[in-house]
Amino acid sequence: MIKYRMVKFYFKNLNFTLINNKTYFLGMESQSPLKILLDSRTYAIYNFRSCSYESLYHSIAKFIDDDDPTFELLVPFGNNWIHIKDDISLTTYVLRAVCPLIYVNEPGTPCILRAQTYNITKFDDDPDWDKRKHMIVQQIKKTNPDILCLQDIKNDPYHGQCLFERTFRWLTESFLLDKPKGRNMLKEILDAIPEYPYYYWHDSMVYKDGTIEGIAVISRYPISDVTSIKLSSSKEDSNERYCIRALISHPKKAFEVFNVQMTTDNKRQVMQASEILGFMDKSDKGRIPQILLGDFKIKEKYQVPGDVLEGKYHIKQQLSTLKDAWKTKESEGNGFTYPSWSSYNRFDRIYYRNLEEPPNCEVVGKALSKKTWASSHCSVYADFILSLC
Repeated sequence: MIKYRMVKFYFKNLNFTLINNKTYFLGMESQSPLKILLDSRTYAIYNFRSCSYESLYHSIAKFIDDDDPTFELLVPFGNNWIHIKDDISLTTYVLRAVCPLIYVNEPGTPCILRAQTYNITKFDDDPDWDKRKHMIVQQIKKTNPDILCLQDIKNDPYHGQCLFERTFRWLTESFLLDKPKGRNMLKEILDAIPEYPYYYWHDSMVYKDGTIEGIAVISRYPISDVTSIKLSSSKEDSNERYCIRALISHPKKAFEVFNVQMTTDNKRQVMQASEILGFMDKSDKGRIPQILLGDFKIKEKYQVPGDVLEGKYHIKQQLSTLKDAWKTKESEGNGFTYPSWSSYNRFDRIYYRNLEEPPNCEVVGKALSKKTWASSHCSVYADFILSLC
């Protein structure tokens, strides 16, 4: 089930916060195209209830230093976008909106979309979750993605209780009046980043002690038409693995995001890579932009799964047109992401197709030391250019 949150922001007078600025202004040949793409980005979160359309429009124009404003204001409404053109449409939006998010769109220009993948590591892998959570949130805010795919998210209704007590509560929960509150990693992170109102969570594993582990897609934009497939398993890795797909509604054009956490079994990864490709192919009839993110667990000594995804190794005459964002960008370094304190494997990756080559792809979230880290995985993000429809 697709979920969203009602987010409230309170600002005095006409003050507002630009979270992101994503308009690519043409004709600025004297500057670096990359700098223009990454620096000219426009989003606004605002308390609209005390503001007229005219004052809002001119306040934004003044804030972004546009003497001759030609931009249009778009807002998410359900699974689509609507134009804010006057006080009536503004008031209607305020009364019915999921969250007060405004997209400042420059007509006739492409824009930048930032996608990020992050395996945030389960509760039990380090006891100080509160400290790690703060570090993870700070990294997300620093990277400031539009789409965020998370793996290894745990919902533990009995967090902090000993094995005997949690087993007892799990067996007798339906009879208890004082339900345990527990802890939910996704909820706690979402509470810290309210600028992402849309999300979809998919549980992958339900453990005997009652805890649930899964993966999620978090977005600034409306999410719709979510589907998933269960990937094949093996004796070497009994964990259940899934690939989820979400259709994202963007003001420029719709695109698909896929999130996956693959098996640790190297040979089974080859089959899972083929299954993921088949899953992506089913919705690629109209050549819609597709971005595949996740924790692929592909080791340096065994690159066949990656070769399958990139079309260098074929299974059953299956032809892949996916490209590796890190390789196409030719970023500095080796791109290793695991473990975050001394990386020697590129587990975390971003693949894409039906999109231009990303102008930027980076590995972030490296650990300060083996004892101080936000996650055992580094995070990867890439910037994509969304051309006009």
